[in-house]
Amino acid sequence: MAQSAESDNKIMSNKYQYEAPKNTREQIESVAWEMRFSPSAKRSYASPGSMKDLLAELVSLVRSANHTREYESERIKNYETAALTLFAVFCLLLTYFGRFTSSDLEWVNDGLFFAQTLGVGTAAVYVGIAIERTALVEVIWRYNITKFLASILLSTLVVYSAGRASSIINDVFGIDASAFPYTRALLAGWIAFVQIAKPILLLVCFCLVAHCWNLASWFKSLAWPSDRDASRSDFPWQSLWFAILSTIVLLSAFDWIYRSLEEAQLPTKVYQMARTLDFNSRHACSNLPDGVNVIFIGPEQSKVLIDGGTKATLSFKDFIGRPASEWERPPRHFSVSACAVGSSLLLRP
Repeated sequence: MAQSAESDNKIMSNKYQYEAPKNTREQIESVAWEMRFSPSAKRSYASPGSMKDLLAELVSLVRSANHTREYESERIKNYETAALTLFAVFCLLLTYFGRFTSSDLEWVNDGLFFAQTLGVGTAAVYVGIAIERTALVEVIWRYNITKFLASILLSTLVVYSAGRASSIINDVFGIDASAFPYTRALLAGWIAFVQIAKPILLLVCFCLVAHCWNLASWFKSLAWPSDRDASRSDFPWQSLWFAILSTIVLLSAFDWIYRSLEEAQLPTKVYQMARTLDFNSRHACSNLPDGVNVIFIGPEQSKVLIDGGTKATLSFKDFIGRPASEWERPPRHFSVSACAVGSSLLLRP
């Protein structure tokens, strides 16, 4: 019987593969053959098979593609979560190494302080990635109007920061800020950072509260298991990493913005920064003693602004960690003198 059915199917397939049905009976036969499964075990790859065979194969391919796509998406998500976990552990180790390790060597301590600052920076990167992965931020950032407004605000912030930095330098030294390019660049960057950090820190505080609530809900479910079937496998590790790292970022940012580099300390810190970056004791002015710190000013660079204080050797650790009260304050007035090269004066005072 099986061989007879297989033979009938083969005859039917060959009959309507090359010839069109001629009457109603043959049309019904061809449709009936198309809507039945052919013996797949005996069918070769060259044979087209019936319509039902093709539909079954198409459904199988679609299901396989959907399963592969779902598995790939889940696999990528797991890889991202694992990578973020490793990155969070690296941030914690770097911060711990920089904060709780000490040495008798000054250059080692400077390196440890840099490691601590780098740890805070990498922690800020993790916090930013975690916030960017939230659904609300993804939806808002998807639209072009958000990017357009962000670019306008960023341009306005750059202009404001440059103007504010020039104003502070002019108040300290009494001359145009273009004579202090390095100090102005760093000061403008710091002002821009402060202005953009304040709303971002507020957003981080809200996200920290949300993650702490998520952690509290998980621990609550352990006390009352009837509320949710909680287990150790679904512990919100990402919420824990976010809570720890965001706390480090918030404490460090508040310490820098409101203690080490607050607005009242900027004149003294700017003065020390300029003495380290822009002033130079090596000059060719014969009418000035060797070793005095000067900076060339004026359109012809024939005048010098003289710094009467002691030479400052300012390290990154001292600039960030020490308050302005421990540094020499800028004088009320700076001396300006012509620079004489040899026996001739380039400009008479």
